[in-house]
Amino acid sequence: RAPRKRLVTQAFIIEPSSKSVQNLSAGATIALGISAEHHNQEAALALENVLAILTINILFMSASYTMLIPFLPMYLTRELGVTENSVHLWSGIVFSASFLISAIMAPIWGKMADTRGKRTMALRASFLLSISYFLGGIVQSPEQLTLMRLFQGFASGLWPMDLAIMTLYAPPEKLGFCLGVMQGVLT
Repeated sequence: RAPRKRLVTQAFIIEPSSKSVQNLSAGATIALGISAEHHNQEAALALENVLAILTINILFMSASYTMLIPFLPMYLTRELGVTENSVHLWSGIVFSASFLISAIMAPIWGKMADTRGKRTMALRASFLLSISYFLGGIVQSPEQLTLMRLFQGFASGLWPMDLAIMTLYAPPEKLGFCLGVMQGVLT
């Protein structure tokens, strides 16, 4: 099935009060009689909402991938019964498992985003990551924790989808700021 293409038209209006010509990318607002100023306020509010949602999304995703590093050896020894001799090996295996599978799956998820849509793939990644977080809370062995991290890597793709979605919402003059905020939360 061929991907659906969205047509965005450019519309020019003349404000009756100012007689100025303004270029808008939402012709529907003109047809409804909404002023250019109101349209710009709505667009700014939408951009702020999208930036806030995607930033929070990235914050939780980033914490799930990397914030476990300081606690992983203690969790493995105290909760999962790993011996002191093998805790470093298990820490490396558990931590790297998600990144290994993520590197394999990234091009596949990217291709699917091109054909099925970025929003769909962001929802897919969010849903599967939430399942992986639940599974992470019920593991009973280092092997199960490793399998959960492998599944977490399989569920990856949220970061690139969030970036792609932001590039669709942010105007060129605010894109650098928006991407900088998102990157700042990730690191």
